[in-house]
Amino acid sequence: GELFFIATNTHRCWLCTRIENNMANAVLHDSADGTLLEYTLSFLDAEDIIVSALRVSHCWCRASLSDAVWSVLCERLWSDKVFVAACYRNPEPTSRRIDIYWGSIADASRTYITPEELCALTWHSRMKGWAGESWTERDPWWLGQPAAVRRFAPDGTTSSDKSSGTWRFVPDSCGMTGPTGTFVRMSRGQRSFPTHFVSRWSVNWGWILQNCWGFSASFPLPPLGSEPELEDDGTICQSVTVETCEDEARRFNLGLPLPHDDYERADDDGITGNQIQLASVMINGEAVQIPIEVLLTLLQRANVETNGLDDDDGDDSVDGGGEGDSGDGGGHRGGGEDGEGIVQS
Repeated sequence: GELFFIATNTHRCWLCTRIENNMANAVLHDSADGTLLEYTLSFLDAEDIIVSALRVSHCWCRASLSDAVWSVLCERLWSDKVFVAACYRNPEPTSRRIDIYWGSIADASRTYITPEELCALTWHSRMKGWAGESWTERDPWWLGQPAAVRRFAPDGTTSSDKSSGTWRFVPDSCGMTGPTGTFVRMSRGQRSFPTHFVSRWSVNWGWILQNCWGFSASFPLPPLGSEPELEDDGTICQSVTVETCEDEARRFNLGLPLPHDDYERADDDGITGNQIQLASVMINGEAVQIPIEVLLTLLQRANVETNGLDDDDGDDSVDGGGEGDSGDGGGHRGGGEDGEGIVQS
């Protein structure tokens, strides 16, 4: 102790290194394959193991980077995680476990899902509160029951407790872009619902799918009131709202096709080509076909220029965010079974 106290920094570092080297050599001498040292190191945190590998002897470094140590750390890290990508759960035999450990942590922040992953998981779904009481009052999760279940199939179909439909990836939504698997478009018949955005919950690495009216997770949803971060006021739900998805919510409520919905026509010569999307509107009692983009522009302009609308007569008929009637009750409303969205007239 006195020697450490009076030694210079240089001497102290040299002496510490000599002692640590001797300890490592002694441990390895007692166990030729290093299993005792590896066992001891496996109780440390990953960061501490890395630091010790850089500062001590070569034999200590070898033990610190061994698969035996990092296999234990992987098991510990993943013990409370609901999703770890298959390439990390079942790695190639030649893969180093230290690379697998850090790779799985990096992958936990991936917010695009593969078709295989989407279809392999069971999705637990609920309505968001701003879909309106007419939807939440019959939603199992809001009634204190387990959330409704939805599944995706490799053939592009979906199934749930109440309905079936189709799914596909779209390249972007509402001004956001991302890799394939970032945006999931669900449809029922010829009607597409506002796009679901893919995200993750950092607590358990689970997947989240949500649009402006519905919320789904790849794990059972905690009961109402038990996990605020996963509820409507939490940052996850607040990242996808009627306001952030205004264009698609408006199109859906007006019965218009969404971006990336494909429509084709055959012209007079029988040649199939892309068609400008048209909407039918009544002008002075006469049905007139006008381009959808023109209609949306006119509606947006009317919205800006109108200043006297209250909640029941204005936004509620467009964004599906409340429960009050829209005028005479004839407006389209948001929301839908299993969090997808459906028209109510």
